[in-house]
Amino acid sequence: MQWAKQLKIALAEEDELKIEKTIESLPTFETLEQMKEAAHLMQEAYVFLNTRKEEYASKLLKLKKQREFLSSNITQTNSFNQSH
Repeated sequence: MQWAKQLKIALAEEDELKIEKTIESLPTFETLEQMKEAAHLMQEAYVFLNTRKEEYASKLLKLKKQREFLSSNITQTNSFNQSH
């Protein structure tokens, strides 16, 4: 089945956009085996995307902390410069 092949490739390439587009174009399955394979692949996609979500959340948290650190340093530097 072409759909399953496309999703396997998208997962192997770790291409989030291809995964999303492939899942959105879910076809009508003709056999129980095709449905089982699709369900398995969609579970793999879910696990992959959830892992990516956690990685992005961690990166966003680090960026937020760095931004807050820089902002506090800018404020402190401005206060110091104004007092001297």
